[in-house]
Amino acid sequence: MSVKVPKVGNEPLALISPRAVRTYTELEQNANRLVSYLRQQGLVEGDSVAMICCNRVEFIEVYMACQRGGWWFTPMNRHLKVAEIQYVLEDSGAAALFAEDSITPAMEAVAGLSALKVKVSIGPLGGFKLYDSLMLGPVAEVPVAGTKAGVTRYTSGTTGRPKGVRKPEHRGQDEEVRRKRWPSQLHSGQGVVLCNGPLYHAAPMKYDLLLPLKFKVTVILTDKWDPEETLRLIEKYGVTHMHMVPSMFKRMLDLPADVRQKYDISSIEQIVHGAAPTPIPIKKAMIDWMGPVLFEYYGGSEGGGTDITSEEWLQKPGSVGRAWHNQVVTILDGEGQAQPVNKIGNVYFGTPKEGAFYYHNDPEKTRSAFSGNYFTLGDQGYLDEDGFLFLTGRTSELIIAGGVNIYPAEVDAILLTHEYVADVATIGIPHDSWGEEVKSIVVLRSGPSGLASEENIAEKLMEHCRKHLAKFKCPRSIDFVEDLPRTEAGKIQRHLVRKPFWVGRQTQI
Repeated sequence: MSVKVPKVGNEPLALISPRAVRTYTELEQNANRLVSYLRQQGLVEGDSVAMICCNRVEFIEVYMACQRGGWWFTPMNRHLKVAEIQYVLEDSGAAALFAEDSITPAMEAVAGLSALKVKVSIGPLGGFKLYDSLMLGPVAEVPVAGTKAGVTRYTSGTTGRPKGVRKPEHRGQDEEVRRKRWPSQLHSGQGVVLCNGPLYHAAPMKYDLLLPLKFKVTVILTDKWDPEETLRLIEKYGVTHMHMVPSMFKRMLDLPADVRQKYDISSIEQIVHGAAPTPIPIKKAMIDWMGPVLFEYYGGSEGGGTDITSEEWLQKPGSVGRAWHNQVVTILDGEGQAQPVNKIGNVYFGTPKEGAFYYHNDPEKTRSAFSGNYFTLGDQGYLDEDGFLFLTGRTSELIIAGGVNIYPAEVDAILLTHEYVADVATIGIPHDSWGEEVKSIVVLRSGPSGLASEENIAEKLMEHCRKHLAKFKCPRSIDFVEDLPRTEAGKIQRHLVRKPFWVGRQTQI
């Protein structure tokens, strides 16, 4: 299947979106215009530039300007409310804000923020300078700043305010890019990448935008993900690479067979995925459908990580792979002691010599993430005899019932294999004798027939668990909801599911 990306003259398009397109020349010119403007407004190296918008071509232009100007780029979740936007702007010390006109809370959030020197809107927004007006000026080469800042990403967090994760850019980053196996499949000027997630999130920004642009590969931007639309775009543009999350796999597999077979997706060479555990049956079904094109990684905004090809995964089902080249992965107990093979503990990575992360304005949280020369993302797991990592869940999500550790992701994976289940979050709820009891919160697929009541469905699901799990791991009760809170990266916000059951109880939620 041939790639069908349009060109402007002889130059391939860098970005294609529903609103606009850009060539690489246009990106360069517009980034230089922004650098000139922001310097004229008084921004100096080390300042922070915040941005809140949908997936738009302007996002990458502002990011490129920050690279050249030596400014911290701070992308914000477009769904934040007024107080949340204001918090990020204040905490990051933003000197400039770029906001899309459809995100009107941004206008109210900036009221009274004296540190903001610049307010620019994409589309008309009261009190903001119009972005398009900055693109009318002459194009000139700009001197590149001597300081390399980087990106400040605000974590979703489980308790309290989100914290900004800062990773300074460093000389070894290009080598770090080259040693991972996904970019090695891209070739200069060849291929098409489909961006399925929000660019303000670390993974889509890195895998669906920044890395492809390094290779001069065309990127298709989307705003709202839809499983059938994804198949249509693959066929239309001959998409070769994309990044996805496991919840997307589930929705694609739920499409009727005739819909899945309707589109030619033979151009796909690799699908990178991460962000959340993938139940073994779901990943196996994806490989059966699309071939051995899935490439899984494990890491976070703070760093990492591990990766695994489809061929390796079929030999080690459930693993998230082995450590990247020159990376160290180890399992430590609560005292910081290394654990033997196949023993569950806390997953730690070796700290890089350059570019180590820190939590902005939170030295205590930074210290708590490190143990000597290692740092953790808060996950638990084990290494097998071949060095493959298996995750068992988040440290904070562990259910302890009668002194026994239960990993909710394991229960979720079994329930997701049932034909009635669209989504699930297993949690621990209070129990006077055991401390916690296992409960699953389930979103049903639409229209299960022949069932008299939700009680009957609950019993069928619990029986399904009893067939595949030890009794102590099985949910003692199941509730049904219309939807579950997930981040746009696909991570279940289990702390929000737990919270109503623990009101008035002394426990961390």
